[in-house]
Amino acid sequence: MSIHIIAKKSPKFIRREDLTADIRCKIAYLAYLAQENKIYGAITKIAKDYAISQAFIYMLLFSFRQNILLTFSPIPEFKKTYLKREAIKEMLLQRMVGKSSIEAISTIMKYRNLKFSSVGTISKFLSEIGKLLPNTLILKDSVKILLTFVSDEIFAKSIPILITVDPKSSAILRIELASNRNGETWAAHFEVIEKNGITALNIVSDEGKGLQKGIKTALKNAIWQPDTFHAIAHRLGKYVDKLEKKAYKMIENEYKAEKTLDKIEKSTETEAESKLYIEAKKKAEAEIEMYEKFLSIYQYIISLLNIFDKDGELIERKHTEEKMEIAFKSIQELGNESLNKKIESIQKIMPNLLNYFDQAKQYVEKCKELNIDKNALKSLFLEWQWNKSVIKSKKKKRRNYAKQQRDLYAKLAEEILKKDYKTTKEKVFDELNNIVKASSMVENINSILRTYLNGSKNQLNQNFLNLFMFYHNHRRYLAGERKGKTPMELLTKIEQKEDWIELLLQTIEEKQPSFFL
Repeated sequence: MSIHIIAKKSPKFIRREDLTADIRCKIAYLAYLAQENKIYGAITKIAKDYAISQAFIYMLLFSFRQNILLTFSPIPEFKKTYLKREAIKEMLLQRMVGKSSIEAISTIMKYRNLKFSSVGTISKFLSEIGKLLPNTLILKDSVKILLTFVSDEIFAKSIPILITVDPKSSAILRIELASNRNGETWAAHFEVIEKNGITALNIVSDEGKGLQKGIKTALKNAIWQPDTFHAIAHRLGKYVDKLEKKAYKMIENEYKAEKTLDKIEKSTETEAESKLYIEAKKKAEAEIEMYEKFLSIYQYIISLLNIFDKDGELIERKHTEEKMEIAFKSIQELGNESLNKKIESIQKIMPNLLNYFDQAKQYVEKCKELNIDKNALKSLFLEWQWNKSVIKSKKKKRRNYAKQQRDLYAKLAEEILKKDYKTTKEKVFDELNNIVKASSMVENINSILRTYLNGSKNQLNQNFLNLFMFYHNHRRYLAGERKGKTPMELLTKIEQKEDWIELLLQTIEEKQPSFFL
């Protein structure tokens, strides 16, 4: 069944009080049809078309469902159970989708004269639901899978949250509010995941002592891949700004010395001022040279992290290792003591830093087995690589250049593959996405979780983390490369027919049948 939504669009949000009763009813009805027919993205479209928030649409939808029930259901007990179930559903939607605080949810529900609207009741229900949910992913039917783990620590104030994610699907494998982040705690964290049938083939992480100890204790057979961002960009990237600021400071000093010299008339004191200017000029030139040389070497090192050359050919690991060592020596020759210490720390992890090149070789071979035109395959390799640059680039100029390159190779591949381009690209990208060299997926999840923490003043407990994990793993992506899919679908390759909220309500009833009575 299709639903056609037609409304006047406006760039600004419309005030709720300006919406007539007829329009409110129409919006609620459209939302009801969308949910009943499982039309993904319809709520977002309604919100955009009518210039209102999604949270307001869910409020109207809740009232609509209540009125239907009160009108057509003659059984009081059923009405009571239904109303409680719908009230809890409203709380969950407001908390997880709307990212509303408990106080805000209470205010909204009271405004609408809904039951179970006190702060204490809402907090109690949400906590009880979280308690029913696990903090570790449990696969059904005793399924066993091999994955790359991405693990890191995030913090709510000073309290560590240990988290492990599958970077390809973005599914959270375990999220744990911990009292510490030592080796024993991390080892126990990994052991629980593996007991549930998920084994680490590789693990990507930073070099934290506790995390490293936990990996060596519990994941002895997994290949460790240092986070290349922490290893290179985090260590060296900040020196780009540092050296640039220092160079500008020396240029400013040179300018001041020159101005002072210009003001002084020729006299016996001119020679002293002239020496100060010459010295300032030399320092400025030296710092400019230091900055420009370092920037050039740093950008070169970052480019060496790519696995494909300009022709789409896989680069040999040994070739990259040799070039990186030459680049490190060039930095050391600059004579900056602080930089040299950073280079030494990078060299210590060099035996593992490029492990992802071995992964790349394996998955490139799988791509070649797909029997794709060689030129098309090379173009897809470069499209994938430049797309990664688009995602990572923070500066607009660099991001725009990366987009141009990505689109160029996409066009070349499409010209060769024609109608098979989309399906072929999906197969190739699916293989290449197994190559993981950074723990950025944890950072992405941290940024999502942070919005909830900010709304609750960083006050959280394990029950909320359990709820967050369930929501994240079963919610459907609305944009990006995972659009239309849920993390669990991507992980298990099994279609998720129900929306996350319906799955959660079913899980609650399975765990505690009397919950909604």
